[in-house]
Amino acid sequence: MTKLPKIVICVSLVFLSLVPIRAQDKGPSTVPKRKFIHDAKIGSAYDKSKDQTVLIMEWYRVKWPVMDRWDQNWMYDHYRLDIQAACAYPGRVLASTPQVVQFEVRIKHPGPSDFKSQDTPELVAIVDGEQISLGKIVVAMSRTLVETDYGQMSYEKLSAHFTYQGLLRLVKAKNVDLRFGKTEFGLQEKHLEALRDLASRMVP
Repeated sequence: MTKLPKIVICVSLVFLSLVPIRAQDKGPSTVPKRKFIHDAKIGSAYDKSKDQTVLIMEWYRVKWPVMDRWDQNWMYDHYRLDIQAACAYPGRVLASTPQVVQFEVRIKHPGPSDFKSQDTPELVAIVDGEQISLGKIVVAMSRTLVETDYGQMSYEKLSAHFTYQGLLRLVKAKNVDLRFGKTEFGLQEKHLEALRDLASRMVP
């Protein structure tokens, strides 16, 4: 198994005690194992103290629509959006498909924060034109700093939990847009491929 940095292992949280928020799709299905075309990093790490393995797609940068505006170089330095997805299972060997997927988004942008710590906006996916709910997304971190080079900058991290079947709804689509609060972005084929890769590894 790939050894991931300790900071990544903490994503395990309490996966095994979580109850899926919604069963977005109850139909049995899987993603066949094959060669997936993406450049994301996917690996696993075993936590002996919890007797638990975490399977994770590490932070993967996504093109944010706001970056299409004004000066491209300035926007690239000042705006950033990354996604991360993970699951956990008991022991070292996967015996059954984990039913909870943790999906996280982290955002960097100029100006004040868009979220407060108590905010729980709904995570909505537009899947091939059909709108589905993936449940609430929790603001895990929100802070604003004044930086010498960039001025006032805000950093936010949001976390959602949904089912394996919900993940399949996303990865089996051709076009996926995600929205929560005022933030909206689309997943490119490489992001869907990375999530398909993750989903394929969630099956024994």
